[in-house]
Amino acid sequence: MKAKTDVCIVSPSGKLYGSEQVLKDFLKNSNKDYLVFCPSNSILFDVLRQETNRHIHMVFSNHIMLYFQIFFLLLLKKTRTVYVNEGGHIRYVKLLATLFPKNLFYVHIRIVEDTLKSRLQKLKSNVRLISISHFIQDKLKLEGYDSALIYDLYDSNNGDSASYQFLKPHLHLINVGFIGRITNTKGLPKIQSLIEHVDNYYPNKFHFHFFGEIDSNEQSVLACLNNISTLENVEVTFHGFVKAKEEIYSKINVAVHLSTIEALGRIFFEALDYKTYFIGFNKGGIGEIASTLGLSNYMINDNSAWKEEICSKIINLIDKDDRAVEIYENAVSVMKSKFSTENYVSSLECLLIDNESFVCRSA
Repeated sequence: MKAKTDVCIVSPSGKLYGSEQVLKDFLKNSNKDYLVFCPSNSILFDVLRQETNRHIHMVFSNHIMLYFQIFFLLLLKKTRTVYVNEGGHIRYVKLLATLFPKNLFYVHIRIVEDTLKSRLQKLKSNVRLISISHFIQDKLKLEGYDSALIYDLYDSNNGDSASYQFLKPHLHLINVGFIGRITNTKGLPKIQSLIEHVDNYYPNKFHFHFFGEIDSNEQSVLACLNNISTLENVEVTFHGFVKAKEEIYSKINVAVHLSTIEALGRIFFEALDYKTYFIGFNKGGIGEIASTLGLSNYMINDNSAWKEEICSKIINLIDKDDRAVEIYENAVSVMKSKFSTENYVSSLECLLIDNESFVCRSA
């Protein structure tokens, strides 16, 4: 018998990106029942209905109708606490918080853009922020906001993890993967710069694979990808969005992520889960994860020599570093403990249900 709560959960996006995957895993592993709002006819709604069907799922066709529904739930005292899984809807939350000063409103801040004072402005005392990393928490602090810190969970979706191994294949051609949406905010300009460097100095040594939707609304993104596709001394393949993770990781030897402002970096966890080496900048959330997992020496510095450094580190990792397998295997063990589902569920519910303390626990 699951315990019912008077907590209303809102996921404004109908996609299934990192924040929505974390929410799905939270709902799957909680022993409580929640009222969950998500967009109708969305990927997220279909997944939640299939995998978390014990919860009450409410759908909305537009954001105005969503917050009207929540308004009446609060007015009729059908819910006590509202939790919004991302920060983009802060203006709606602030309006509800003004109308219902005795209720609590939690907003999970997951990207750097949502830490800005120009977006958050003045918050009521019943609006409380949750950070997913020290990096985000420090950004908020610089803007004058307190927040609770709860590291995102990583719930392994790899049911056959024992069949995957970190390898030292000594390859003539190294397969490097960029995984996730192809946008400027995900480091695309640096990706272009890296591939051009490889084209000039490491001909026919690397094959770059892109897995993710292309942000076709940004002309700069399309121009960047067009430039990459014309290079002659490096192989580049655009696979588009690939749902099956095993299909992605069976094609690559190293996953690379070149954003310097990533709030945490779920892709880091996912790559390790599939026993694939991961390299990124030793900054932001990626640097924070690397430090926690003992992988800082495998990350790269954000300086003028970064392109040569990453090429050298990838080649060394694949062909020469005899301790890499042991170090990355140990990182997987630490990851499963530090970023566990149990830690996340208990920490978030400590805030949402028990309200024991604003800064309840850092994972």
